[in-house]
Amino acid sequence: MTSETEEVLPPGVILHDTLNHISSIISVAQLCLINKEVSPEIQHDLKRIVAMTKQVAANLKRLAETLEEEEEA
Repeated sequence: MTSETEEVLPPGVILHDTLNHISSIISVAQLCLINKEVSPEIQHDLKRIVAMTKQVAANLKRLAETLEEEEEA
C-alpha cells in the first residue's frame, strides 16, 4: 500500500531497485564473512544468508525478464 505522496513506480523499476538492495545485502554479508572476529556459527549463518539472497535475486531477475516479455507482447 502506498501513501498519497508516494510515487507509484512501474514493476520493472521496483524490481531493479529491489535487486540493487539485494546486491547490497550480499556485499555486506560477504564483508562480514571476511572479518576474522566473526564466530563460526555466525559465519555459517552469513553463508546461508548469502546463498538464499542470491537465489532470491535470480528469481527476481527471471520475474523481471518475464514482465519485460509480457510488456513487449
